[in-house]
Amino acid sequence: MFNIFRLKGTEWLSLAAIAVFLTGSLIVFQNFGTETKSIIGKPFFEKTIAPKGSLKNPLSVVVFKDKIMATSSSDAQVKIFSTKGKELASAQLENDSYPTSLALHKDGTLFVATKSAIYEGSVFLNLKNMEKVKIKGDYQPLAVAVHKDTLLVFDGLSQKLRILNKVKNKLDDFTEKKLSLSYVNGIISEGDSVYVADSNGRRVVRLDSNGKYKVSLKNFSLPRGIAIDSFKRLHVVDTFANTIKVFDQKGKFLFNYGEEGNGSGHVYLPNGIAIDSKQGKVYVADKGNNRIQVWSW
Repeated sequence: MFNIFRLKGTEWLSLAAIAVFLTGSLIVFQNFGTETKSIIGKPFFEKTIAPKGSLKNPLSVVVFKDKIMATSSSDAQVKIFSTKGKELASAQLENDSYPTSLALHKDGTLFVATKSAIYEGSVFLNLKNMEKVKIKGDYQPLAVAVHKDTLLVFDGLSQKLRILNKVKNKLDDFTEKKLSLSYVNGIISEGDSVYVADSNGRRVVRLDSNGKYKVSLKNFSLPRGIAIDSFKRLHVVDTFANTIKVFDQKGKFLFNYGEEGNGSGHVYLPNGIAIDSKQGKVYVADKGNNRIQVWSW
């Protein structure tokens, strides 16, 4: 009666192959829905966040895991939303501070640039611990970005891109003296490159990681927010054109999304942008319409 379990060598190999296949299939099934979404091609409009006026002149937006942080600049706040659009918390800054730019460290530390100071706090604590960053001297931080675990700051007083010297609590010059920039409104550090939205220069400048000029993208109406997706495509908010323009790594124009208006898929004087490539989402600070617009792949 036990002869049915006496299998030949080739039959054991077949059973082993079946077992491996079933185990692999189970793992795939368990991971189904958690894989990174494809971001090939042009994103499509998905939804609006804060459509009822809870944001006032949002200039900047960042995303961290399942939370979205956006400035409500006219009432000196930074608000936190879930990725589904529910308002979770807010941080009240000093009156008339007018937050202009957000920068997010991978550890969850959020930096907030206002017209005369920079604050930092933890996303994990819902920004309840916001404190001023100690920096000597007067400066006007129009845009900030995390770079090599420190902070890049465009200073509106000197019209220079500067880097925070943590040891001396001061801002050192980051770029070459001969590089002229004017009212930078967006900075992003990615790998060995730093991208700068030279707004009044109507261009986006690429620097190396030490601040040396490399190349420029030109012919924008007013470039402000900048983001890079996992395909290394550069997304640039062109404010007066009321659209987001996308370029490949070599600077070739690919496509744009968003158009002027106040309806679905429309923006008016957009300013900031954040991309979550893993979830296939783009978040745009739609300043003129007091909301965040979301595109998806």
